[in-house]
Amino acid sequence: MELVQSLAHSCILSICCDPCLHSGEHVKDRVRPTVSERKSGKSIGADFGTWMGKRSEFVTIGKYDSSTLIYIPSMDAFYYAAPPALLSPKCNDKTVFLGQYVVDDDLTPRVLVFDMVRINGVSCADMPPTERYACLQQMGDLLGPICSVQWVGECKVLQSELKSGRFKVPHAVRGVMALSSVPGKVTTVDEVAAKRT
Repeated sequence: MELVQSLAHSCILSICCDPCLHSGEHVKDRVRPTVSERKSGKSIGADFGTWMGKRSEFVTIGKYDSSTLIYIPSMDAFYYAAPPALLSPKCNDKTVFLGQYVVDDDLTPRVLVFDMVRINGVSCADMPPTERYACLQQMGDLLGPICSVQWVGECKVLQSELKSGRFKVPHAVRGVMALSSVPGKVTTVDEVAAKRT
């Protein structure tokens, strides 16, 4: 019998501690990402986005008072962060990051953080993805050691680089996702089988 039953279970074992069962400010920051398919024939244009792991689990990592909480949308559950996912004490209260949990081919778990949901209690909804990513880059040093800032840029460039094999990642890739003005609302640009290292 395999111990890890699902990617969500692996995510909990890797970055979470106890469930957070009390209600509080964090409850209103439930982000339920939606992935919609691009309508055929629609041009990529100047879409801004990143890649989506073939097997990935969306997560948010937020700072609430002195606690770091992880939200796993597929489980609709909050957990206290395990030490590798703790946000720095320098991180401001009510700051929430959005990422995807993946397991690399060598079985290394990681969280690729690609967006901001809230900064210092202010919602990032309706902020252009380029501005949110600029903020994320400035706050990357606040993330725990299992987390890294994921590359985000022009979708058409990434799509081309993945297909040609010039851009390699250590895990299977589902495709390229374009970010929208609402954190967590993404559109798949292309399903690709990226070449890996």
